[in-house]
Amino acid sequence: MEKDMKDVLDQLAEINSASAKIMRNTNHEKVAYADYIKEKKSDYDSKIKSQIDKEVEDLRVKIIAENSAILEESHKDLDKNLSALDESYQKNRETWINDIFKSIIKE
Repeated sequence: MEKDMKDVLDQLAEINSASAKIMRNTNHEKVAYADYIKEKKSDYDSKIKSQIDKEVEDLRVKIIAENSAILEESHKDLDKNLSALDESYQKNRETWINDIFKSIIKE
Protein backbone atom coordinates (compact mmCIF):
# COMPACT_ATOMS: atom_id res chain seq x y z
CA MET A 1 0.00 0.00 0.00
CA GLU A 2 2.86 2.31 0.78
CA LYS A 3 4.24 1.56 -2.66
CA ASP A 4 0.89 2.41 -4.23
CA MET A 5 0.88 5.76 -2.43
CA LYS A 6 4.43 6.43 -3.57
CA ASP A 7 3.43 5.55 -7.16
CA VAL A 8 0.41 7.86 -6.93
CA LEU A 9 2.57 10.67 -5.52
CA ASP A 10 5.17 10.12 -8.26
CA GLN A 11 2.45 10.25 -10.92
CA LEU A 12 1.02 13.40 -9.36
CA ALA A 13 4.51 14.95 -9.38
CA GLU A 14 4.89 14.00 -13.06
CA ILE A 15 1.47 15.46 -13.86
CA ASN A 16 2.37 18.63 -11.96
CA SER A 17 5.70 18.88 -13.82
CA ALA A 18 3.97 18.27 -17.17
CA SER A 19 1.30 20.86 -16.46
CA ALA A 20 3.96 23.41 -15.43
CA LYS A 21 5.80 22.71 -18.68
CA ILE A 22 2.54 23.14 -20.64
CA MET A 23 1.88 26.45 -18.85
CA ARG A 24 5.42 27.72 -19.69
CA ASN A 25 4.99 26.71 -23.31
CA THR A 26 1.56 28.34 -23.39
CA ASN A 27 3.01 31.56 -21.96
CA HIS A 28 5.81 31.52 -24.56
CA GLU A 29 3.24 30.97 -27.32
CA LYS A 30 1.09 33.74 -25.88
CA VAL A 31 4.04 36.18 -25.93
CA ALA A 32 5.02 35.08 -29.45
CA TYR A 33 1.43 35.51 -30.66
CA ALA A 34 1.19 38.94 -29.02
CA ASP A 35 4.41 39.96 -30.82
CA TYR A 36 3.02 38.59 -34.09
CA ILE A 37 -0.23 40.55 -33.64
CA LYS A 38 1.73 43.69 -32.74
CA GLU A 39 3.85 43.33 -35.89
CA LYS A 40 0.78 42.72 -38.08
CA LYS A 41 -0.98 45.73 -36.54
CA SER A 42 2.08 47.89 -37.16
CA ASP A 43 2.28 46.69 -40.78
CA TYR A 44 -1.44 47.36 -41.26
CA ASP A 45 -1.16 50.82 -39.70
CA SER A 46 1.78 51.65 -41.99
CA LYS A 47 -0.13 50.40 -45.03
CA ILE A 48 -3.24 52.41 -44.12
CA LYS A 49 -1.15 55.52 -43.41
CA SER A 50 0.53 55.20 -46.81
CA GLN A 51 -2.83 54.81 -48.54
CA ILE A 52 -4.29 57.79 -46.69
CA ASP A 53 -1.22 59.92 -47.44
CA LYS A 54 -1.50 59.02 -51.14
CA GLU A 55 -5.22 59.81 -51.23
CA VAL A 56 -4.66 63.13 -49.45
CA GLU A 57 -1.89 64.03 -51.90
CA ASP A 58 -4.09 63.04 -54.87
CA LEU A 59 -6.92 65.20 -53.52
CA ARG A 60 -4.53 68.09 -52.89
CA VAL A 61 -3.27 67.92 -56.47
CA LYS A 62 -6.85 67.68 -57.79
CA ILE A 63 -8.01 70.66 -55.71
CA ILE A 64 -5.00 72.73 -56.80
CA ALA A 65 -5.76 71.92 -60.44
CA GLU A 66 -9.45 72.80 -60.00
CA ASN A 67 -8.59 76.03 -58.19
CA SER A 68 -6.08 76.95 -60.88
CA ALA A 69 -8.73 76.43 -63.57
CA ILE A 70 -11.23 78.54 -61.63
CA LEU A 71 -8.62 81.24 -61.06
CA GLU A 72 -7.67 81.26 -64.75
CA GLU A 73 -11.34 81.59 -65.72
CA SER A 74 -11.74 84.44 -63.22
CA HIS A 75 -8.74 86.22 -64.73
CA LYS A 76 -10.22 85.85 -68.20
CA ASP A 77 -13.54 87.27 -66.98
CA LEU A 78 -11.73 90.11 -65.23
CA ASP A 79 -9.72 90.94 -68.35
CA LYS A 80 -12.92 90.85 -70.42
CA ASN A 81 -14.72 93.17 -67.98
CA LEU A 82 -11.74 95.54 -67.82
CA SER A 83 -11.64 95.67 -71.62
CA ALA A 84 -15.37 96.43 -71.72
CA LEU A 85 -14.94 99.18 -69.13
CA ASP A 86 -11.98 100.65 -71.00
CA GLU A 87 -13.91 100.55 -74.27
CA SER A 88 -16.89 102.23 -72.61
CA TYR A 89 -14.58 104.88 -71.14
CA GLN A 90 -12.88 105.54 -74.46
CA LYS A 91 -16.23 105.71 -76.23
CA ASN A 92 -17.97 107.97 -73.68
CA ARG A 93 -15.06 109.97 -72.28
CA GLU A 94 -15.72 113.17 -74.20
CA THR A 95 -19.44 113.06 -73.42
CA TRP A 96 -18.75 112.55 -69.71
CA ILE A 97 -16.16 115.33 -69.65
CA ASN A 98 -18.58 117.72 -71.33
CA ASP A 99 -21.42 116.72 -69.00
CA ILE A 100 -19.23 117.27 -65.93
CA PHE A 101 -17.97 120.58 -67.29
CA LYS A 102 -21.54 121.76 -68.03
CA SER A 103 -22.73 120.75 -64.55
CA ILE A 104 -19.86 122.70 -62.95
CA ILE A 105 -20.50 125.80 -65.04
CA LYS A 106 -24.21 125.66 -64.43
CA GLU A 107 -23.78 126.05 -60.68
